[in-house]
Amino acid sequence: MKRRQRILNLWLGLVISAVFIFLLLRQIDPRQVASELRKANVAYLGLTMLFLVINYVLRALRWRYILRPVKTLPRRDVFRVFIIGFMANNLLPARLGELVRAYLLGQVGRVSATAALGTIAIERVFDVLMLLLYLIGGGASSGVLGSTGQGIWTTAALALILLAGIYVASRWGDQLVGLGGRTLGGVSPRLAERAVGLVRSFVTGLQAMQGIRDVGVVFGSSLVAWATIVMTLYWTLRAFSVPLSFPACAFVLGVGGLGVIIPSSPGNAGTLEFFYVSALALLAVDPSVAFSFAITLHALDWGLVTVMGLIFLWGSGLSLGRLWGLTAEETEAAP
Repeated sequence: MKRRQRILNLWLGLVISAVFIFLLLRQIDPRQVASELRKANVAYLGLTMLFLVINYVLRALRWRYILRPVKTLPRRDVFRVFIIGFMANNLLPARLGELVRAYLLGQVGRVSATAALGTIAIERVFDVLMLLLYLIGGGASSGVLGSTGQGIWTTAALALILLAGIYVASRWGDQLVGLGGRTLGGVSPRLAERAVGLVRSFVTGLQAMQGIRDVGVVFGSSLVAWATIVMTLYWTLRAFSVPLSFPACAFVLGVGGLGVIIPSSPGNAGTLEFFYVSALALLAVDPSVAFSFAITLHALDWGLVTVMGLIFLWGSGLSLGRLWGLTAEETEAAP
């Protein structure tokens, strides 16, 4: 049954991506896109690549810090596992890279799959918080979402609310999960069981973080890591002669993040480009230019991680087919 579900998820993702690609093609002029791609400033794209590398290094270090209460592992091992996981997300459906990371971490560092998935859940929650922060803060500061004068206050207030929510979850997560489970159980016991299982893995990992200092370190490192992603947008847009401000690029990144959350084909083909183009339309950027930017940034990011991940994978004596088989075994073994 789960095998059929995996195949269904793959086809569903491909169909969703195809729909978004169709919507994109209706907005752009292929000849203009080709012209824009030929005129792209290679030096600026080199800076994009530099910030992409910095971003993945910072995010791997952040994951290593989150893992610290579970086990302290060498930076090299954590980085290799981190990149292989993202490579798997680019090539395998249903974001199976998370399961790949959990499996490889167990092989490299003898870390249990439950603990590994808990730390990955923490990563994802902080990334969603950053997505909201950059979307709302960048949009307000750039004037897209209202008065620019209120942007700094909007960003600061949102950051404080997010930090407070994380702190509450780290201190009283078990009680909140239990209360939520009992409440949801009155509606649907099966749904309550699945929801509690998902949330508890995050809460367990979050509670392993030693107090407000660890929460602050992960929050701050997430801010810095996401700032480097904004810089990849900044320099890629400059390559296509679109000089947007940092807050405006942060807003575009926030909207583009929706294209990663939505289920789609491996590598988020089509969905990411659609939301980038939609965000840039609000900033009066021509759709064909926006599309040229989007496919270039996506290709650079996809290519960098996929090549590095495959090199690390082969160095580990594994293959992509083996990873697919391992994730199948993990999902079949799950209750």
